[in-house]
Amino acid sequence: SSAAITLTLLTNLMCARKEGYLVLGCTGLALFSLALALMSVRSGRYDAITLSVPFSLLLAGLSFIHASIRVFLHKTNLWSSAILGASAIVLSSTPYFLGLMGLGGIAIEVAAAVILTFCALEYFAARDEVRLAGLTVAALYLLIAVSYFSSAVLLAMEGDWVLYPIEARWYDSVNAVVSLLGIPAIGALTMTLHFARAAKRDLVAARTDPLTGVLNRRALFERFATDGAIPGRSVLVFDLDYFKAINDQHGHAQGDRTLRCFGELLRRCFSADAMIARIGGEEFCVVLPTDQTRRA
Repeated sequence: SSAAITLTLLTNLMCARKEGYLVLGCTGLALFSLALALMSVRSGRYDAITLSVPFSLLLAGLSFIHASIRVFLHKTNLWSSAILGASAIVLSSTPYFLGLMGLGGIAIEVAAAVILTFCALEYFAARDEVRLAGLTVAALYLLIAVSYFSSAVLLAMEGDWVLYPIEARWYDSVNAVVSLLGIPAIGALTMTLHFARAAKRDLVAARTDPLTGVLNRRALFERFATDGAIPGRSVLVFDLDYFKAINDQHGHAQGDRTLRCFGELLRRCFSADAMIARIGGEEFCVVLPTDQTRRA
């Protein structure tokens, strides 16, 4: 399961290597998978190093995942992820070196639950952008967080802070199953969000004039091929006189700058619900809503 999770993320990373959040997410899931692998091969050893290393890797992986979510949601400040992960690792590993294996287990479970809850909150805060798929991801993070927190509560109810030797408990198995099922599902839904965003970005690029930033001819005619003519709509057409002379006398760079400035001028002069398009070399068209006839 650990190898499958890592392989899935690496494959997705190869498909979209320019996305920084994928690098962080892949690193996080690789650390998460490595932690699970180390837990499965500790061969009955339960000293402080054997316990703290895989659990620290698990928390580090979750912190990288939290950072990838912030990057995906266009948040550049990653200090919160770093501080969250470092604090969780230090606070949860300390009991192991004090010989309090039971308390260390509780601390690990609580720390993981806290980071996962923060992951869920990041998606929930951006629910207007991520919509149903993002809310589903938030729910999965919260479900895994509840699983970790429940394990911590059940372990605390036993009241054994030393807990040595450590024995497998049924709620640990449930927690592992929830994690192994939830994390790949989160990865798949995150890739769905990524490809949906990429498709939207490509659509916007195909409908935008790259020089001026306004709509292009294709976008304008596609819109009215669908909507048709609406009575009362105003159409303004602008043709920049002597534009060829600007190119001839001052160069095409100045001509491009003139077009960009004029496009920006149109955006400032008209409201956001007006359609502004460049339909030719120096020709622009503005289509106003029906309630702005007098303004036209």
